[in-house]
Amino acid sequence: MYLPMFILMIMVSSIITLSASSWLTAWMGLEMNLMAFIPLINSNNKLHVEASLKYFFVQATSSIFIFLSAIFQTFMFTTHTVENLPFLLSNLIMSMALLTKLAAAPFHFWFPSMTTMIKWPTLATLLTWQKLAPLFLPSFSSPTMMLLILSSLTSATIGSISGLNQLMIKKILAYSSIAHLAWMLILIPLSESIFTTYFMIYSLITLTIIILMNTTNTIQISQLYTHNVLITLISFSTLLSLGGLPPFTGFIPKLLAIKMMVSTFMLPIVLILVLTSVLTLYYYLRLTYSSFTMNMSSQKHNFLILHFMMSPSMMLILTTSTLPIIMMLTP
Repeated sequence: MYLPMFILMIMVSSIITLSASSWLTAWMGLEMNLMAFIPLINSNNKLHVEASLKYFFVQATSSIFIFLSAIFQTFMFTTHTVENLPFLLSNLIMSMALLTKLAAAPFHFWFPSMTTMIKWPTLATLLTWQKLAPLFLPSFSSPTMMLLILSSLTSATIGSISGLNQLMIKKILAYSSIAHLAWMLILIPLSESIFTTYFMIYSLITLTIIILMNTTNTIQISQLYTHNVLITLISFSTLLSLGGLPPFTGFIPKLLAIKMMVSTFMLPIVLILVLTSVLTLYYYLRLTYSSFTMNMSSQKHNFLILHFMMSPSMMLILTTSTLPIIMMLTP
């Protein structure tokens, strides 16, 4: 009954945060967002109650540090006693609080377990809209670049390695979100336009996967094999797009990010991000190819077609034939 009101409140609170002219106003928007999102998680289910409590404690703790840092910085500016070390520490604490809200590594401890406790529509909001305000806030401040780089590299490493042995789709989406945050955190100080493009394409692909999983009532990867061939093909194609495999859509923002970082001489960071992305893509491809191989006995003709389409040779042909075209179309 009150669901539309809470959804509207979430949207309004995010707009307030993004349009705020001070950190105190931004903090008020974040608190409104927290209070509106909790009812979407909570229900009579014990897992939902646990998830809402975990989300509340993490977000409330982060908001306390943001509030204290904002008060301290406001006091320093009004009294004209801005000093480098105290201001840097205050800014560092605020950035760490925002990274905790985003579930960026190494502040991701609460995120993967929570994603398995909530419903698909709530997960869609958590993975997309709830990241909007904390992601765009650092672009209006001056966070320490070293913290963003360390968090980005840690997120890329943990997001790729931790997803290797996951079979639950919600866990895969959680660790994939952490891995994609690595790219977005690097793009924040480099290019706001490419960062916005990356976030929009990531959100679109994630929403597509969640809508498909919610419609088919799918929780684990093994359940995808019981669907018809078209749904199975769309599901794995979307997952490969989320992994950034050419020629799927998810590769385009990564290509733009790589070109931007290469032009700014961030070659070691590019190398680490690309290697971790290859590792992420590896377990997507391994999962996809092995699943089709094991299930060729049922619906044999259809799975023979899928077996050819998802084979390594076909993937190599698609990559080598479309990569030059994509590179020519990108600025």
